[in-house]
Amino acid sequence: LARLAAASSPAEARAFNAHARTVMAGLSAARDTAAMASAARLASAGAADSVRGSLERLARSLDAKAHKEAPPALAALKVQIEELKGLAARLPALDGGALHAGAAAIASRATHAFEAAKARANAERRHAWRKRDRDRQVVAKALGTAWPGASKLASAGALGQALGAERDLLLLEERLRAEPSLAGGERAAARVLKAVKRARKVMGAHADNLGAKVYRTKTSA
Repeated sequence: LARLAAASSPAEARAFNAHARTVMAGLSAARDTAAMASAARLASAGAADSVRGSLERLARSLDAKAHKEAPPALAALKVQIEELKGLAARLPALDGGALHAGAAAIASRATHAFEAAKARANAERRHAWRKRDRDRQVVAKALGTAWPGASKLASAGALGQALGAERDLLLLEERLRAEPSLAGGERAAARVLKAVKRARKVMGAHADNLGAKVYRTKTSA
């Protein structure tokens, strides 16, 4: 809603987005460790036999870590979400023209983010594309057949999953560099890292190909 309203009511949209980021930050830590365990299993599926066992052990270790982590402060989050609902209620009603302008701006930002990120290993650009594509998907689902290119929503959903998996694999890489003991030490972590990086590159190429279908552009060779 805030993204759609940004073109006509930028101040209200900024206030909503700032509060939404606080809520999301409170939930991200609880999700990231579990997501990295799933990423380790994803990397394991295409890894050599000599590394697959290490990846499975890593996934189990991350599962155990996720279970031990403190859960989000649900009472505080509930208050924050109620405040977020109040901010959403202050967003103006959008007529057809405002909806069109907002949807066009979201689609344009997502396309530009894709062009900046495709066929590149730059983590910041890939992450920016994932966020802008997520905006596009949420609004496309909300508008349904009114969204331009509604017939491509199935491909768009697969793209979102691919970008999410790529991001989780990157998070796993970063965690392994910071805590090689999770994989059993420096040498084991180095082998596991190669498998995780390989899986991330495969998933990134898959996301680029899906992005080319959704955004109707060509990927680099």
